Amino acid sequence: MAARLPALETFPPLRAWQRKAMVEYLRRRTEDFTAVATPGAGKTTFALRIAAELLVDGTVEAVTVVAPTEHLKTQWANAAARVGIQLDAAFRNADLHSSADFHGAVVTYAQVGMAPQV
Repeated sequence: MAARLPALETFPPLRAWQRKAMVEYLRRRTEDFTAVATPGAGKTTFALRIAAELLVDGTVEAVTVVAPTEHLKTQWANAAARVGIQLDAAFRNADLHSSADFHGAVVTYAQVGMAPQV
């Protein structure tokens, strides 16, 4: 069963900097985009909104979040679930692919370093 696409209208309202950055990202549509903000400013919310936009419009089929620790994998997956994006925090390199029940996976830097091709 494929994961349902997130509903953009259910997202929390974005802060002014997030709206501005989102418009800039969507205008540019570049492969790389860096958002720098203080802790608690809403970088995760911003990133998840961009991911949702790209999933909904079909630009991407899956999302991969790379986090520094196992603990943060769970935090990212929980934050994503609250906005309708299902990320597999238990993904292991041996799995090769996420289940169709997920929109993608959360991996650690170490996982990427051990098997970047996955």
